[in-house]
Amino acid sequence: MTTLQENREAPHTAQQAVYETLRERLITGKIAPGESLVVAPVAEALGVSTMPVREAVRRLIAENALELMDNRRIRVPIMSFSRFEQLLQARTALETLAAERAMPAVDQRLIARLLEIDKHSDQMLEVENYLGVVGNNFHFHRTIYQAVPCQALLPLIESTWMQLGPFMATALKSMGSTYTVDRHHEILTALEQHDTVRLRVAIKADIRDGIGHLGTSFLEETIESGG
Repeated sequence: MTTLQENREAPHTAQQAVYETLRERLITGKIAPGESLVVAPVAEALGVSTMPVREAVRRLIAENALELMDNRRIRVPIMSFSRFEQLLQARTALETLAAERAMPAVDQRLIARLLEIDKHSDQMLEVENYLGVVGNNFHFHRTIYQAVPCQALLPLIESTWMQLGPFMATALKSMGSTYTVDRHHEILTALEQHDTVRLRVAIKADIRDGIGHLGTSFLEETIESGG
C-alpha cells in the first residue's frame, strides 16, 4: 500500500488526506457494515501518526459514516430499513437538484466520459467485481454533478454515499447481479437531449430501482433468514 507520506505533492494536511482516504473507502464499500476501525493499524497502514487518524475518525462519526459504541469501539453502522429509506430520500432530493444544476455544462465530451464509465461498470459486473461496480456507480453520478461544482451540494451528497457504500457493496455481493437495475441509459438520454425534467425522473428512477430495490431486497432477506 502506498502511504500518505509518499504523496508529497498532495496539498492537504495529513488529517485531510486520511479523511479523504477513509471517505473513499466507505463510499466504495471497502469497509463492511459492522466492521471495526482501529486507529493504530490504520495509521500504520497509511504511514501517518495516530493523531490525524483520530481527527479524521471524529469527522466521520459526526457525519454518521462511523459510530462510536458504548465500549468505545468504532465501527461502520449497521443498516436498518428506516435509515435506508431516509438515505434514499436524501439522495433523491440532493441528486436531482445537483443534476439539474449540471445540465448547462453538459456536452459531448462529458457524455462520452459517462458512456465509458458505464461500460466499465458493465464489464466489472460481468466478472462479479461488485466493489468495483459500487465505486464506479458513484463515479458515474459524481462526474455529472461535478460538471457545475457546488460547494454546498456535493459534500452533502457524498455524505449519503459514505453511509450507503458499505451496505450496498455487501448487498450486491450477497444478492448478485440479478438484483441490479441499470437506469444509466435513461440518464444519458436525458443529458443528450438536455431535458431537465426527464433527467430528474431518470435520477429518481435510478436511485429507486437500483440501490433502492437491491437494498430493500437484501434487508428483507436478512430479516427472513434471521441474520
